[in-house]
Amino acid sequence: MTKRFYYSEAKQKVSLKNDYSMKDDTFEYIGMVSENEFNLLLDVLLFKYSDKDISLEQIQKCFKDLRTLMSKLKRK
Repeated sequence: MTKRFYYSEAKQKVSLKNDYSMKDDTFEYIGMVSENEFNLLLDVLLFKYSDKDISLEQIQKCFKDLRTLMSKLKRK
């Protein structure tokens, strides 16, 4: 099951939602992810950025790179 993935650069927090009801304006919609993809993305972000702040652009790039990798793996 996929969920909506949101990120708040100001709060340095991520959120997964089943619906469209993100009531906090500081969160930006990133895309749809499965829970497994989300967990993998969090592992990559933790490894890559450790305790540093992560920008919205960095989250979006990691998400795009993960999507590209997953698509390539599914085609093989």
